[in-house]
Amino acid sequence: MRFNKSKVLKKLKMLRYPLIMCGALIASICLAVTVYAEDVKTVSVNFNGELIELTTDEITVEEALLDAGIKLEDNMIVSCDTNALMSTVDSIDITQKNETVLSVPGISYEFPEISYQPADFESINVADRSDIETMTSVDTQAPTAKIETSYEIVEWTEEFETEYRADNSMYEGNSKVVQQGVNGIRTVKYVIKKIDGQIISKDLVTSEVTTEPVNKIVIYGTKQQTVTGKGKAIPYTKVYSSFKATAYTACEKWGHATASGMYAQVGVIAVDPSVIPMGTKVYIEGINGAGDYGYAIAGDTGGSIKGNIIDLYKNSESECNRWGVKYVNIYVLEDQSVDIFDLR
Repeated sequence: MRFNKSKVLKKLKMLRYPLIMCGALIASICLAVTVYAEDVKTVSVNFNGELIELTTDEITVEEALLDAGIKLEDNMIVSCDTNALMSTVDSIDITQKNETVLSVPGISYEFPEISYQPADFESINVADRSDIETMTSVDTQAPTAKIETSYEIVEWTEEFETEYRADNSMYEGNSKVVQQGVNGIRTVKYVIKKIDGQIISKDLVTSEVTTEPVNKIVIYGTKQQTVTGKGKAIPYTKVYSSFKATAYTACEKWGHATASGMYAQVGVIAVDPSVIPMGTKVYIEGINGAGDYGYAIAGDTGGSIKGNIIDLYKNSESECNRWGVKYVNIYVLEDQSVDIFDLR
C-alpha cells in the first residue's frame, strides 16, 4: 500500500481545531472551579439563639443572609454592617428588638433584680431569659412596653499562674523568681434586654481569652547541705543516717598504720568499704546530744567494723573511753578535693 503523505497532513490539520477547543474548555472549567472555591465563605450565624453554619459565595452580608433564606426585618439587630464584605466576617449574631408585652391596667409586673459577677459566666449557658409571662386583657387599648436589646463588651483580668521548677544548682531552702507573671485579658460579650430602661436579662454570647497571661516562674533549690554546730553550711551529695560510732587510737602492735597506708590521726575513720568506699571525705554530725566529730576521711578498716558502724580515731585511750558509743549522721562532702585536715 502506498503511503500518501499529503492526505495524512490534511487529516492532521482537520484535527487541530477540535483539540484546541477541548484544551480551552478544560482550562476554562479549571479557572471557574478555582474562582468559585476562592469566593466561597463559611460563617457561623446565631439567629435568635439558633446556630446556623452558612456557606455562600455572595459578596455582602445582606446578600449572604438572603441567599440562606434569612430576611432582615426592621426589628432585628445585626452584629455587623449588612453591607460589609463576607470576606471580612467570621460570625453573625441576629436578635429581635422592640418586642412587646401587654401591660394590663391595675396589674404591676415586677422583674427580679439581676446582679452579675465575672465568675457567673464561667459555667453559664447561653439562654434566652427574656421570656415574659403572657397576660390576657379584654382592654384592647392596653399600652405596650418596648423591649430594647443591645450588646456590651467587657474586658476582665485573666490572672496568671505560678510555676515552680526544681533546680539542682541551688541549695535546698533557696528560691528565685526568674520570670515575673503578667495578667492576661478575657473579653466577654453579652446581650442586654431592658424594659423602660430597666435590665430584665443579661445573657452571655461569647467569652474568650484575647490576651494570654504570662505565668510567673520560680525556681527552688534541691542541692543538699547541712549546717555544722558552728553554723557553717556544708554541701553534700549523700547522707548515712544513724550510724553507730565507736572510737580507737594508736596501739603498740599497729602504731599509726592504717589499712589504706595513711597515717592514723584525728580525722581518719575506719569504715566498712562495702558501705563507705575508702578515701571518701565526709562530715560527721553527732545526734541525740553527741557533739560533732567534724571533717574526716575513710582511711582504715577493722575486723568489727561491718555494716552501719564506723570507728573514729582519738588521740588517747581516755578520749576513746569518754566517747564510748554514740550515733552519728555521716554526710559525704560534695567537694571531694578538699583537705579535711586543713578544715578541722
